[in-house]
Amino acid sequence: MLERMRRARERVRREGVGSFAYEAVRSTLPFRDRFRLDLLLFEWTKGRTVPLDPWNRLRMLRHGFLSSSYYLYGFDERRNYGDYVSEYEKMAYTAHINGRTRTYLDDKFEFYAAMRSRGFEDALPNLFGAIGGGRENVEDIDADDVLELLDGGEKLVLKGATGAGGSGVYICESDGDGYLVNGDTVPASAVRSVVASVRGYLVTEFNEQAEYAAEVYPNSPNTVRVLTMHPGDDDPFVAAVVHRFGAAGSGGVDNWSRGGIACEIDRERGELRRATRFPFDGKLRWFDSHPDTGARIEGRSVPGWDRIEASVLELAEAFPDMPYVGWDLLVTDSGEFVVLEGNNQCDVDLIQANEPLLADDRVVEFYDEFVDSERWPRSDS
Repeated sequence: MLERMRRARERVRREGVGSFAYEAVRSTLPFRDRFRLDLLLFEWTKGRTVPLDPWNRLRMLRHGFLSSSYYLYGFDERRNYGDYVSEYEKMAYTAHINGRTRTYLDDKFEFYAAMRSRGFEDALPNLFGAIGGGRENVEDIDADDVLELLDGGEKLVLKGATGAGGSGVYICESDGDGYLVNGDTVPASAVRSVVASVRGYLVTEFNEQAEYAAEVYPNSPNTVRVLTMHPGDDDPFVAAVVHRFGAAGSGGVDNWSRGGIACEIDRERGELRRATRFPFDGKLRWFDSHPDTGARIEGRSVPGWDRIEASVLELAEAFPDMPYVGWDLLVTDSGEFVVLEGNNQCDVDLIQANEPLLADDRVVEFYDEFVDSERWPRSDS
């Protein structure tokens, strides 16, 4: 009881009374209604940024979608809702497919430990330690340690164990005269302030991306999201692949909800298809070339794609207890990559902007296996 009270007090301190009250109300609701409440909150904080008339906004919510889905999935052309995994379904059902092993994906320290235990440590960026400590078998690191690593020529990434979307990530390096934090020149005192302001952060090496990705957009790491599904009685398969690129408004990361762009990879040819971005203004735009650099995207090859895909399937095979994983990769050379993290919940809007997940019979069969069909709402209306 005392431990629960301590955690509750810490959450109020961290997130405010409003968040704590929201969770208190949410916990009293039946299972499905908890996620309907979450959907309304997501619509209020994210979906309503997209212009849409009230009737269609309500129509999207009724089918479990955010308002942005109206443009992303072409529902203005009356596409079949049943081909798409809705935001509600993602939260209520997809999020629970991995069961207890989701902790490997929800916490980056746990992910490192799981990857190491199954022989994939070499596929990870080198982990120097943790800011804030308290992690078994992970060295505690303070500001002096960070500065020493930077002065020794290391380029570092500082990121939260439970963060998402590229927020709260610091890329740090020394430029000889001072330091750079997310591209801004700062003194040592600013680096110390960053370290002092965070807890539960990983400190890892910064890996340079492959030339093809840097040519498209050099000002951010540009990552590949590979969604794998592992049926209980069959081999794992790749359900979707999306390549993300940063852009002028994305703040040094490739997160598309912050202004980045994304494109599907043609898995047969190992080539990029045209890209799109989140429809903030209610218009879905497609790009053959990067809107800022002018570098060609469509038709550009991902070198060694066959090897990359095969290696990811080896990862999925090694984690049968995590049947649904979104692997975030940084391609570093032909056929080579590092795994930045695994995701328990993939951004279905990012993935399905190109192709609906449930148009693939293998994906439908996977969901039928891992989600009780009576609780798996579908709508063809």
